[in-house]
Amino acid sequence: MGKIFFLFLLLTTINDKEDEDIKLIDQFLSGKEVGFNRLVLKYQNRIYNLCMRMLNNEDDALEVSQDVFLAVFVNLKKFRRESRFSTWLFAIAINHCRNKLRKKIKEEDIPDNYEEIDLKSPYKILKEKEIKRLISEAIKKLEQPYREAIILRDIEDLSYQEMSKIMKVEIGTVKSRVHRARSKIKQILKKAGINFEKL
Repeated sequence: MGKIFFLFLLLTTINDKEDEDIKLIDQFLSGKEVGFNRLVLKYQNRIYNLCMRMLNNEDDALEVSQDVFLAVFVNLKKFRRESRFSTWLFAIAINHCRNKLRKKIKEEDIPDNYEEIDLKSPYKILKEKEIKRLISEAIKKLEQPYREAIILRDIEDLSYQEMSKIMKVEIGTVKSRVHRARSKIKQILKKAGINFEKL
């Protein structure tokens, strides 16, 4: 009974958030810009943080996050409501980050000889600031597809279904990228002298 009640509360909270977004969207589309302003206030920090983790540059993150909301302002009437607004918003943000990275052509080389191992999200099992800093640095070293996957899954806590829509790949590919990203992070941290089995 307790689990069922908890799930009911969780689903109710999620639905309330979706309903709130839809109300703000309808408000904006009816000519009231306050609806859009509230959407920006609600999501601006998450979008900026996503861009920052993807681009590793404060100026670029600020520029791209502003471009994201400009794109939303122009295209909100095209939102089909087939998915959650947040999923649609994150897809726009990821695409803008990809475009920025292509322009900068600034990818780091990562060795391919990584061991495939199962690893729970470091961000969920470790709280020490230094470890988090090292993990953050390790994420920066990942190739773009793996960096996207680990950020969306373990930092933004999106579902595989949402990630599939945002990244425009099959769910199996999403899961594979998340698994490989976690493995790569573990290998990078091992080289830095961090052994997860002892933590």
